[in-house]
Amino acid sequence: MPSEGFSNLKELAALNKSLSDKLKTHQQSFDDRIQRITGNIQTIYEQTSLLTIRKKNLNATLTELDKLYKIYTLEEEAPSLLSLEKFEIDDVKAFLQTLVKIDEAATYFEQTNPGVPNILRLRQLYKNGCGKLNRYYQQVLIHYVDVKLPSFESIQALVNDDEEETQPSLELISDDDVANLRTMSHFFNDNMNDSYCTIYAGWRSSTFYEKIRSSTSISESAVSLASATLNRSAVGLNITSKHKGRLGRRPSLKSHQNLDKIMQNDKLERFLFDCVSLEDFDVNNFVQLVTIIIKLIGVEYQLLNEIIPEERTAECLPRIADKTFTLLITDIEYLMDVLQVRMNENRVDFTPLNYLLTIIRFENKIRPKLKKIQEYGINYNIFEPIYIATYNCLDAYKEGIKINQSRSVPNDGTVAELTSTVMRRLQTVKEYINEVGSVISFNKYNEIDSPNDISLSNAVVFISKIIRNLHLNTVQKALSYESESGIRYLFILNNTHYVLQSLTSSGILNILNELNSIEAAELIEHSNNTIKDNRREFIHSANSWSKLRTILSEGVGIYFSEIEKYKDGFMKMKEKHRQAIKDKFSAFNDELDRLHAVQQNFAIPDESLRTSIKNEIKSMIIADYKQFYENYSQLSFSKHTDKYLKYLPNEVDEKINECFKIS
Repeated sequence: MPSEGFSNLKELAALNKSLSDKLKTHQQSFDDRIQRITGNIQTIYEQTSLLTIRKKNLNATLTELDKLYKIYTLEEEAPSLLSLEKFEIDDVKAFLQTLVKIDEAATYFEQTNPGVPNILRLRQLYKNGCGKLNRYYQQVLIHYVDVKLPSFESIQALVNDDEEETQPSLELISDDDVANLRTMSHFFNDNMNDSYCTIYAGWRSSTFYEKIRSSTSISESAVSLASATLNRSAVGLNITSKHKGRLGRRPSLKSHQNLDKIMQNDKLERFLFDCVSLEDFDVNNFVQLVTIIIKLIGVEYQLLNEIIPEERTAECLPRIADKTFTLLITDIEYLMDVLQVRMNENRVDFTPLNYLLTIIRFENKIRPKLKKIQEYGINYNIFEPIYIATYNCLDAYKEGIKINQSRSVPNDGTVAELTSTVMRRLQTVKEYINEVGSVISFNKYNEIDSPNDISLSNAVVFISKIIRNLHLNTVQKALSYESESGIRYLFILNNTHYVLQSLTSSGILNILNELNSIEAAELIEHSNNTIKDNRREFIHSANSWSKLRTILSEGVGIYFSEIEKYKDGFMKMKEKHRQAIKDKFSAFNDELDRLHAVQQNFAIPDESLRTSIKNEIKSMIIADYKQFYENYSQLSFSKHTDKYLKYLPNEVDEKINECFKIS
């Protein structure tokens, strides 16, 4: 059995070897076949690759030949198309396509064969074509720029138009022309940078400027603030048309002599003010002019958007507006100089500030529209010189109140003209408190659009400073009075009381309390203390009504028991007592007559103050005099008692009532 098993194992081994040999034979045969196939494929690939390269080269050659053919054909056909003899361009798109092809052809030669003469010919053709395109662009643009602005009749309507946009009229230019302008502008934008902006802005700037300049409804009625100010000025400058011209930026003028000198050197054309001898100034004309300019800028923006790519609007629109705004700002600066000249000549003249605050209010109203045109790229701050001048005038007015040199004071000690004038002007300041605050904030922070609470608080401080300066001026003026009568104190009392009453009745005090309670409280405390101190000095000073009380309080050196004996006749009156009584009555009568003679000409215009002062004087004197009169009037201290018993107690009361007129 073991031998049989071993025999089977040998047979299996032999069979396995046979199969293995056959598998090796088949694998070798397969490898040989794969190698032969690979060789065949490589041969075919190499032959195919060569054919592909040859095909590409052939295609490239044919393409280049086609390019050359088109270029040479273009060189033959383009001159007639780009001919300068014919001004019009029949087909703008075809014309532009030709220009693009010429540029591409020149670029092709520059890259492939820089030395060929074709380059110069093609570049010259391109230059000629662009020149013709420029001229045609301008020709079409002439119609566009001439007809788009509103007519003179509709300009006035623009002033009252609150709409954000004003649609321009397109009636005199065809849709094809607008489309051609748009197409040419885009071509210029892609191929010639900003030259088309220069062309458009140059033409449009002149049209825009002349439209405003030539409009009789504006140039004749936009009356010069500067001229009116000069004509109303105390120096009476007489400016004629020979002084017309554009003035550059200058520092504030200090005198009319400086103004004369500058104006005589001023030879350029002015924009706003055709002459500087206009008499009927109305600030609304200035407002109207600025409003129209801003409105027309909106129109310009729409016109630009029709033909100029949007990304170029921000650089093109400022070029259009530059001339107009530059001259406008120049005239505004000139005007501000003139107003400041007038303010420096008379610092308590509020007229320039009336003009300026009205304009500032106008600026506040149109500020959103100003921000809108700034979004268009127009960043001319036409109101900055006005803010600067307004602050300078406000400061000059405030300081002018303190240092006012007028020594004339009312003879009766009543409220000074300056005091009443300033309080009336403060009513105007109250009405323009937002504008005043914004001007002061601009000076502090160099920002026109400051937070409202900060601006109003600054306005309150300004009003408070005016009141304090007015007080300083009142005290200074009071020194003009002689010191004996007490009228100095009455003058300060009257003026301070008037100021406080005016602040209260006008509502200014309430506004001060609401906006800056600390400043308001300090102002009220200062005013009340001034009133209290000067009232006391006026009534109780040594040379005033307290002197009568002093006379009565000193007595006559007679005991009460002696008085009774003198009345009953039990005792003969001593000579020294008679004389003492005579002297006392005489002194009282003389002093009362003196005070009455002087103070019946004094004025206390406020009824409540007048009444309270009289009552205080009476309470200080009448009771003591009545007692004195009752004690000594019945004594036989003189043969001529009527000489000494000049006034009954009720007559003294009447004498006091006769003092202090209303005004």
